Amino acid sequence: PQPLAPTPSQVCRRLGGENMCCSVGGSAAVVLTLTRAIEAVLTAMGAHTRLSDVQLDGCDVLATICQQRVGEGALHGASEPQGRAHAERAADAGAIEAVAGAMRAHPGSVDVQGLGCRALGRLGGCQSHQLAGGRAAALARCRRATDAGAFDLVVAAMKGHRSDTLEASVVQGYGCFALAILCGGYTDAAVEADRGPGHLPGRAVGAGALKVVVAAMRAHPQVGKVQRWGAFALCGMCRGGFDVQARRDLAIQEGAQTVANGPIAIHESGHQPSRTEWANASEHGRALLACLLPRARC
Repeated sequence: PQPLAPTPSQVCRRLGGENMCCSVGGSAAVVLTLTRAIEAVLTAMGAHTRLSDVQLDGCDVLATICQQRVGEGALHGASEPQGRAHAERAADAGAIEAVAGAMRAHPGSVDVQGLGCRALGRLGGCQSHQLAGGRAAALARCRRATDAGAFDLVVAAMKGHRSDTLEASVVQGYGCFALAILCGGYTDAAVEADRGPGHLPGRAVGAGALKVVVAAMRAHPQVGKVQRWGAFALCGMCRGGFDVQARRDLAIQEGAQTVANGPIAIHESGHQPSRTEWANASEHGRALLACLLPRARC
């Protein structure tokens, strides 16, 4: 009998495996392979919008392609400059809109929502905005993701998957990660470039992101990823710019100061399973507390 043709889901998985190997290189052949991989994944996602397994595998592959060692402590994938270049190439091909479409089409799938949040975070920005050439491009991708409905989609995912299951905690962690990158991964210079009424932190707060992040940190006090990225996301939403004091007042009202102390206490206890994750969570918690002080300039 003739062998069955691979399903789009299998194609996405195979391409993801290839890119885990090839994304550390920088040759023309690798760039060509990467471009074809992105095109194939987006074609599969576009042709099979109703198949959740295709959409979740597609989101997974796109996140892998844009993976950066520095930000998430990845064991494989691109270096940060390479990950930034891959994110730019994928975004130009329409990956941000494809991921947003997947999340919009499958709100009840915990896997699509979790992997979609992760992909939006990795596509939306590079975590080291001080790298030459990275700041403006990352900010443009964050705005493109926001225009595609990223804040509303991430907030909806976190609201829709709030149970105490492991799967739901993954959605909360990746949701906080996406929000942290889309509105929180800024240096002061990046904040200065994004000060108007339509700036990203303000749009995130307007979509309800501040409330869902505080709720996630309260619901999952022992989950390092939620605490780390939740505190980082809240820092981003409370940074300077238009209406900064109103955002900080809302954060205090919602309990941001209380949840900021959680990761600090756990890290100081010395009993956390992942010292690096909790050290980062504690650092972001302290930064958030400093940002909420009167006359803070963060």
